[in-house]
Amino acid sequence: MKEQFNNQYTARKDNDYVLSLYYGAQGGSTYIAFDFMTRTMVTRNGHGDGGLCVIPFSQLDRDMLINMRDTLVELQGNPPELPPEESFIKASPRKFSL
Repeated sequence: MKEQFNNQYTARKDNDYVLSLYYGAQGGSTYIAFDFMTRTMVTRNGHGDGGLCVIPFSQLDRDMLINMRDTLVELQGNPPELPPEESFIKASPRKFSL
């Protein structure tokens, strides 16, 4: 799986806490950033801010987050540890108030 990932995505350390992924060439049409300080994933499709989406880690697959954190560490990043697995399981979706 790691080989397929490396053939499809370019990973870059933005700083100690942020791992950015690009699909295709650098600055390509798909961009994903994992911010381990704010515990959010940001995606963008296209150029500019079109298709911008911010997703909290609590709504993402934990195994994928572990792999992304490990990738950032391999790139000499220093992200904080992920919260315990229980907090992922117990996280409730954001509620809307009327």
